[in-house]
Parts: sequence; C-alpha cells; structure tokens
Amino acid sequence: MNHKLLSTLMCCSLAIVACDKNIQNNQDPQPMNTGVSFLGQIGAPTRATDNGFENDDVISVFAIEKTTSNPSGVLQASNYADNARFTYKDGLFSAANVSDVIEQPTDGTPLFYKAVYPYSINVRNEFTFTVNSDQYTGNTYTRSDLMVAETAATTELKPQLTFNHKLSNILLEIRYEEKPSGTEKLYFNNVKTKTAVNLTKDTYTATGTTTNVRASSYGTNLFRIVLPPQTMKEGTQFITLEIGGKTYKYVAGEDYNWLSGIQYSYFVTVKKNGTITFTSNINPWRTEPEIEDVVPEDLVEKMSKKITIHRGSNPPTVEGCYYIDPFETVYCEDEGNGGYEAGHIVQSHIIRFSNQDKVNHTLDFEGRSSSGSTSSVGTGAFISGNGNNFSVFFSTIGENYTEKGQTVTTKEALIISGTKASTGIKNLQYAFVMIEKSGDTYDEIMKEGVYRVFKDSDGLSVNYTWSSTNAVPQTKADFTFSPYYDYIRTR
Repeated sequence: MNHKLLSTLMCCSLAIVACDKNIQNNQDPQPMNTGVSFLGQIGAPTRATDNGFENDDVISVFAIEKTTSNPSGVLQASNYADNARFTYKDGLFSAANVSDVIEQPTDGTPLFYKAVYPYSINVRNEFTFTVNSDQYTGNTYTRSDLMVAETAATTELKPQLTFNHKLSNILLEIRYEEKPSGTEKLYFNNVKTKTAVNLTKDTYTATGTTTNVRASSYGTNLFRIVLPPQTMKEGTQFITLEIGGKTYKYVAGEDYNWLSGIQYSYFVTVKKNGTITFTSNINPWRTEPEIEDVVPEDLVEKMSKKITIHRGSNPPTVEGCYYIDPFETVYCEDEGNGGYEAGHIVQSHIIRFSNQDKVNHTLDFEGRSSSGSTSSVGTGAFISGNGNNFSVFFSTIGENYTEKGQTVTTKEALIISGTKASTGIKNLQYAFVMIEKSGDTYDEIMKEGVYRVFKDSDGLSVNYTWSSTNAVPQTKADFTFSPYYDYIRTR
C-alpha cells in the first residue's frame, strides 16, 4: 500500500458518508476523525443492497493525484493511495487502520478518488471478482454486488461518492398453480461467476467455467441473484427449483442477455403437471439498457436537440476506421465567442472503433484530426441502436498541439450517431461537450462546459486505413483558415 505524506503526527481519517437506515432525524453523520470525508450514496434503483450500506461493510479506496502527465485521474501502477481499506459504521466509511489513512496533499494538489465495493486485497485496475455460489446464506448476496464510485479531481473536504452497480441483477417471482409444502431452493444453472474487471476501461466481462448458483430469497416466492454480465443461450439448462421433495427444471427457450448495471425481472409459473413457463415481467425496471444509464440525462437532453440519438439494444457492428470529410459545423454553443458558424468547414477527422462487445454494448474509440494536431481516445463506451442505425457515447481523453506551441490536455463527452453501410458510415453526426482542459494558457481551445455539433456534409464517412503517425491530406476542407482551426479550437 502506498500513502504519500502519511503523517505520524496527525492521523487524519478519510471518511465516506453513506446511506444508513439507522441515521435518525436527518442529521448529517460526523466523521470519527478529522480530515477528508465523502458524501456517499448508491445510485440507480437497481441496487442489490436495498437499504444502503450496513455496519461492517468494507470498500477499497484509491486516490490519484491530478498532474500534467495524468490530468484525468487514470489509475496507475502506483498511486497516491492504493487499495486503502475503509469500514462502514454508523453512517461513515472510515480508514480501518492507521496505515489506511489518506491525507490531503500539503501542496494543495487535487485528488481523484475511486472506490470499489466490496473490499478485496486483490482490487487494482485489472482484477477478477467472483460472486458467491450460495447467495442464499447470510450477506453473500449483497457482497456479490460489485459497485464502483469515483470523483472528479477535488480538494473539497466532503466530495460526493456515488456507487454504481457493475454486474447484472435478476429477480424471479414464482407462481404456483398448486404450491407443494416445504422449503423452496432455487438454483441458476450453467452460469459464470467470475468477472474480469478493468476499472479504467469500465468493462466487466464474464470469464471462467460455468457452475450452479443458489439464489437469495427476499419474500414469499421471490428470489434474486447477482451475476456477471453474460448470455444464457437458448436450449441450456437454466433454472432448478426444489420444493417438497420435488424438482422442477427449466431450459432456456431463448437467449437471455444480461448486461452490466441492469436489473431484469421474470415470472416463473409452475403448473400442476410439473412444467414451468418463463415470462418477462412488465414493471418499472428497464429490461434493456438506455443511453441515460451511462450518459447524464441533462447532457442527452441538450445534445438531442441537435443530433439524432438511435436507441435500442441491437446495434450494428461498427468496428473499423472512417474518414469524416468534409467536416461541417452544425452548431456551436459558443458561436461568436470562439465557435464556428453553421456551415463552416473544419479540419477533416479520422475515427476508429474497436473491441466491440455485443454483450456489454461497449467499444473503444480513437480519433484525430487530419493534420495530427488533435487526438483523443475513449474506452468502454456505450453503443445503442437497431438495424444499421447506431449511437455511441464516449468519455474521451485528448491531447492538442496548438498554433502557439501549447500541449493542451482535454476531457470530452462525445456522442457519434450514424448508419452503418458497407462503404462506411452514412449521415454521421458528431456532438461533444468540453468537460475539462488543462495547459491552455492562451485560450486556444474552446471553454469548458460548451458543446458543439458537426457532421460529414457529403453524407458518407468512407472506410479508411488507420495510421497513428502519418497525417493525411484534406481533399475537400476549406483552406481559407489556418490548419490549426479544427473542431475543438477557437477562432
């Protein structure tokens, strides 16, 4: 464990405030020790832990310094704090031991915080998480619920940590034509219990061999289970129900796809003759992912006024490299204040999609301007759509070499929409918000919080061959402006 600036004279505790049903009178919980504390919560209604955190829950905490070489807080091999153990008690997560204490840097450097529930000595950027094969007993169900939280770079004394669920949650309601007497035992058969986790890429992939997992009971005829994202294939032995000395089995009648962070609800009807029917439950829970699951709703609302967002859970395969030319301005929120007017042509752009995961609906992204002066990457992005239409969302980290010799690092929220064709991508639209930038002394890059929208104005972004080093000539762009005027620059 690595803790820089750990003082033996002042043991300041990093504490995390979290949901607790035992906190009375709406009073804010107070840290047991001085120092940084986190306001924490569990996000989304799809939580496995229904009542928030409980005493003795334990999490892993990482702290990453914001530096010029790491402006976006990417987890490194060695960080400001690595896998510090924090234990929950009476409304707070506090350092479990003196060696786990995290102090604010004395020079005022902001810190990014990343936390993982539940704690494991093996947690790092890439690790394997295993759900319990008996989720009926004790707290094994809730401790199978892998959750991750992170903050922006901050020097605040009480930043917010919101934990998001990263596995799949499946609810079953059993209905009997005539219920036998006895205790119910419900098993999910032929499921994977191990997850290959990559925190930086935000990917969670089922791995290893299949086994049987006993589900947790949470009411009369109600069962639930947490599993890694995976697909239960049609024709596979899926569910075994044991009750009153009788055994009932169900074979999957179709493919069931379980995605990261989504909860699924089903009815299981047991007939007198011993057969089982299995149907989806129509209720407030989503059974398919939506772009709002990964993109802030206010950002989607803002961008959807200027760009088509294709929804759905059956997007096309879009892996490949594409050349956006001519790259035409549709809208700049900062028009007249550094932004371009509608119709203005900026530097052509090259993009590449790779590593598309059809189970988790993710893929990776690289992009750069035709001159090579601007580049960006995004990993573990979300893709939605149906048929040949698709939309992808990325959180990208970029680097820009400016006309005045600056190297500016950026973080953007990007949405790309279009229609996949054999010759490339038709009607490509490219919308983004500048989330954060650093190193822009001369304000050559657009301001933070501003969004812009562009498109390929001839209607086709052709298939292309990716080159990470060689710039390509522009064939259609307007050369009446400086070649440094690309989509991200100010005029």
